[in-house]
Amino acid sequence: MNDHLPQHRTIQSPYGWPAQPAEITPYQPMPLEIPVGERRIVGYTRYGDCLMPVYEARTESALLPAPRDLTPQPLIDPRAQVLAGGGVCAAGIGYGAGQILNAFAGIGSGALMALALILLAAKMPARHTGGDTYHVTNHNRWFGKSTTNL
Repeated sequence: MNDHLPQHRTIQSPYGWPAQPAEITPYQPMPLEIPVGERRIVGYTRYGDCLMPVYEARTESALLPAPRDLTPQPLIDPRAQVLAGGGVCAAGIGYGAGQILNAFAGIGSGALMALALILLAAKMPARHTGGDTYHVTNHNRWFGKSTTNL
């Protein structure tokens, strides 16, 4: 049978579809054209059942890319850092000014409250040291039953 001519076969589908003739062409590998250039063969090495040529090592180096600047870059833009720092500073100043104003307002109301407490304490009668002593005993039971003894 000639391998270069296409072959016709009927393929049966496993899913019950109707059989159709298909053209089957054997694979014909094409030889790769590798530019050898000025390299010389210096020997052969065994590869499977055949010998492969071993070429002379190239003396020319590959072109290296231009060197890059590898200095570390800041994660956040320096101008953005300055603006953010100014905003944080302004917020801190505003918060501190509010605290100072609250303290002054508190001094006025606190002084008024202290004065009221002093006047109230002055008007109260003296503490009574003597008097009767009462002992109260409470007995609490289940279902809300409570007894109080004096």
